[in-house]
Amino acid sequence: MSPLTQIVTLAFLAVLTFQAVNAQGPSDGKYSIVSTTRPQIPVGVDDYGPYHRVAVGGKSNVWTIMKLDEGDYQIILEQSGIKWYTEDFQGTLTMSPNSPAKPRGTWRLQKYGDYYSIEVPSNIVPSKAWALKNMDNTQPGEEVTIGAADFPMVWKFTPVLEK
Repeated sequence: MSPLTQIVTLAFLAVLTFQAVNAQGPSDGKYSIVSTTRPQIPVGVDDYGPYHRVAVGGKSNVWTIMKLDEGDYQIILEQSGIKWYTEDFQGTLTMSPNSPAKPRGTWRLQKYGDYYSIEVPSNIVPSKAWALKNMDNTQPGEEVTIGAADFPMVWKFTPVLEK
């Protein structure tokens, strides 16, 4: 095997290993999703309507995370027995109670150390991911956006114990 072939083979194996490590996500359950910017505040919603925007500091902020397949998860909120699905609405993360044709609220979680990026499940680069416009000084009420990112923002998933 030539040195160039060895280098290409090793690089390919490194990419496969990186993808396998990143495919491991949180187990199914209830989580608080917290911005990793300062100050660290959970994201959620304050009230529900046909479409409602997800924002930093929203009072309803316990998310149900369910693994669908390799790296893809459904992220939803439940309120009074109704499932609210997350979706990209013109670049803003919103909630909708509509029944999903394909599982709505489907996102790809990529692991970065103890944190995860939350991305649109596609192989297009750069990916579209959850983000905050003002990552230097996050303020309560700031909306979560969906935008193209070479280096997506990462989020902390903190398990929430059932009462």
